[in-house]
Amino acid sequence: QERKLLPCNKSEIIGILETLAICGILETPEHKGYIDSFTPPLMRDTGNLKQSLSYPLNWWHGENKVNYNNCYKIFNIDFSYLSEK
Repeated sequence: QERKLLPCNKSEIIGILETLAICGILETPEHKGYIDSFTPPLMRDTGNLKQSLSYPLNWWHGENKVNYNNCYKIFNIDFSYLSEK
């Protein structure tokens, strides 16, 4: 039996990830979240329009890692020790 990390469906997981990307927690150097500035829709590099993820999550990959500084700004919790693992 498959165990879930979070008790939700795929659509809800995508919503959580897109929210973290919009907040700048899941971002790339070229495609930032909106914690410091907003990117108007016509200025966004949306990439492949056939993909289903929203900007900026559509650019994020695991190798981009998590922006723990923005985690701290939003949640006021220091998660930086996780970046050492």
